[in-house]
Amino acid sequence: MPGGDSAKERVNAGQRQRHAARAAQGLCTRCGRVPPEPGLKLCRSCGEKRRAAGKARPAPGPGRGGGSGRRGPAQRRRADRG
Repeated sequence: MPGGDSAKERVNAGQRQRHAARAAQGLCTRCGRVPPEPGLKLCRSCGEKRRAAGKARPAPGPGRGGGSGRRGPAQRRRADRG
């Protein structure tokens, strides 16, 4: 779209502003209802939901174990050692 912002850019800008405003107020940047955990940006509830969603998501990679599938875990460990 020449000369104008796309809808996605406008939505992202609004989300960035909301995130910054919540952080400045000392609230959870996700829900905006309660203070975040010490040293974090999310409250306990939002953090637990985010971790559960991450664990439910399948791992990337061909064998669902992560990586490119070219080397197994033992080979990666040996390569990391030295």
